[in-house]
Amino acid sequence: MRFEPALCDILFVLAGAAWLIDRFIHGKGVPLESKDWLLLGFLLTGWIGVAYAPSIPESVRFAGITTYLAVFYYIIRQASKDISLRNIMISFYLASALITVVLVWIAIAGSPLWQLPADSLLTYRTRPIALFKSPNVAGAFIVPAALYFLWRSLQYVRPAGLAALYLISECAVFLTMSRGALMSLGLGCLIIFLLTPSTWRKRFTLMVLSVLVVELLSFVLAFYPATVVGELDRVFPHMPLFRYVVTEKSLPPAGMLAIYPQGVVKDYDRGGRAYAWKAGLEIIKEQPLLGRGPGSFESLSPAIEEKLGAKIITPSAHNLYIRVMAENGIIGFALLLVFFIYAWRNARYKGDNLWIKAALVALLVDAFFIDSLHFRHLWLLLALL
Repeated sequence: MRFEPALCDILFVLAGAAWLIDRFIHGKGVPLESKDWLLLGFLLTGWIGVAYAPSIPESVRFAGITTYLAVFYYIIRQASKDISLRNIMISFYLASALITVVLVWIAIAGSPLWQLPADSLLTYRTRPIALFKSPNVAGAFIVPAALYFLWRSLQYVRPAGLAALYLISECAVFLTMSRGALMSLGLGCLIIFLLTPSTWRKRFTLMVLSVLVVELLSFVLAFYPATVVGELDRVFPHMPLFRYVVTEKSLPPAGMLAIYPQGVVKDYDRGGRAYAWKAGLEIIKEQPLLGRGPGSFESLSPAIEEKLGAKIITPSAHNLYIRVMAENGIIGFALLLVFFIYAWRNARYKGDNLWIKAALVALLVDAFFIDSLHFRHLWLLLALL
């Protein structure tokens, strides 16, 4: 979030502390399962790695954040054994995701009516962030909610309201201009469409609506001011074609058709993100077993990227898996991977968690392009399985 600690952190600390006190007062304790020991082992590799970190205070801070999220996961998982409390948690998540959707729509769709600052609580340059630090995080936060509404739409006999919420949320992911979130949304939708028991007619109708609504949105945005939609070619590379057809009243020339998808891959990807991945591999070589400590990627990667010839220096790993191997080593990565698998295979609510599983697959695929280790909603979904 743009402000830390976020409101959800404050509420969780208060509620979590009360829950723990109640557990101990009634002699229930905090029992650990097999997967909890795997997570503790992963955390231990991080705290051991602090000794190898280039900046111990920074490493302690990152190790503390990861530990906090592990505690968050554990308490949410234990508390969600009460099905009514689990449903309340899901409702709060969906409500907060819808608030994010509304803020994204306000930042983009209403932009001709007002001029938001380039850097504000709602915007970063021309991209909406909706109180998050990055549009990529905002997009990833909306994806599970969109999948939930799609899942419910396929189950209900008259799903008009749920389908509308899905379509609005789907468009909001596009409006964040996060290609990783968009790719993960597509994968999650595919899982939902294939595995949710429903009629093929309803599936086909929702698929067609998904495409038509997005295309209508891209057509309308094609005529927004360039200052508003300057980066929308990341997810709508065909917008120039719409503008050309309407303004010139003719079909686009062949040359334009050949070059228009190039906007999807940016200079930042070729000259920055790819070099960050290479830098991560170099850091892994330095301390392969236990890594260089939490938070070390931000300290070490800029110099390595510069040495490798990067045009754009980025301290972000842009990859959860490379970051974990660089900071927690191969041992820490293996423990985290087995923890994810164990949590997946031992899901408690097998009848009503398809949307959660689809969202987790989507987020873990998105993690190849954005460092999502500290996404609260990733740990929340794991806990609610």
